[in-house]
Amino acid sequence: MYQFIFSINISSDKESIQNAELILLNNTYPLTKVGNTYSTTVDIPSDVLNQDVDYTVVVYEKLPVSELYEGMPLSMYVDNTYTVTGKVKFRASVRKDYFYCKRMFIKLTGRYDLVANPIADDYSDIYGLVSMYFNTAQKYLDDLFDIEKMKGFYYYQLPANEYIISLSNIRYVKNVWEVKEDSDGNKYTERIDYYPIASGFVPEQCALESSEKQIIIQNTGLPAELLEDNFPVKYIYIQPKNEDRHILIETFYYSKELIRDEDITFWTMIHPELLVRTAVMVMERYNKNYNDALTLEQGIIKEVLNISKDYIASEISAIPHYNMCMR
Repeated sequence: MYQFIFSINISSDKESIQNAELILLNNTYPLTKVGNTYSTTVDIPSDVLNQDVDYTVVVYEKLPVSELYEGMPLSMYVDNTYTVTGKVKFRASVRKDYFYCKRMFIKLTGRYDLVANPIADDYSDIYGLVSMYFNTAQKYLDDLFDIEKMKGFYYYQLPANEYIISLSNIRYVKNVWEVKEDSDGNKYTERIDYYPIASGFVPEQCALESSEKQIIIQNTGLPAELLEDNFPVKYIYIQPKNEDRHILIETFYYSKELIRDEDITFWTMIHPELLVRTAVMVMERYNKNYNDALTLEQGIIKEVLNISKDYIASEISAIPHYNMCMR
């Protein structure tokens, strides 16, 4: 059983409301006035977490009779009852995902205006600003955290006579290997040469119709991928061979873009507080609060350096052969 705070804004003359109660999952809870909202603590079983749950709020109020019947004396009152119904979703973020970080960000900054309905635990990004803050923060941390943890391998099956490999969300390519097989069927890797293609066609030609692009491809002999867009270090060139090949590319990459509530990255799972603080710093920069942003940045850099020391110590303590392979 989980406990949550249920809150609702009741659109009525606050002076006329005598009391209100919540009916949820066959339980009735009295609502307490907190600021401009009515709230209570509710018990939610685990089997309904992250699901839409129906609720009913019963409002009891005492209205002047003159509001109901024109011409009646102002001193006369009548009891009135009405209900408010809806759906609410209770989220228990047992893992530290994007939703966990968004909720922490909103609660720390008080920027409830950036999300859909925090009262109902709906932290949907209505303007796209929260997403921009977090994904900019992730790239900032990735650039600071230049160690083996941010390294990954990209596998690509390269058909015969092909020579262009398209990559995305990478910072840079470190090594390229071809996976081969000896006479006994054992796999091994052989390092091969590659050339980064850091430019494509100009944006005007990338925006041409496919038939016009085909003319350029036929006249130049260049791969069609270069006409997709002008994006630096998106492709690498490998000397073509008359056989299918298995390629492993060692890259330093950027963390996955945070889009869905359940998305996780290294930063959300391992250092969510640091990610949230960095997102706050990004927001302060956009709001031109440069002194606050600088103060936050100094602490962030110091913490990233301390994290890096732990990973570097782990690398140094590895067996000598592993260290030699890494360096």
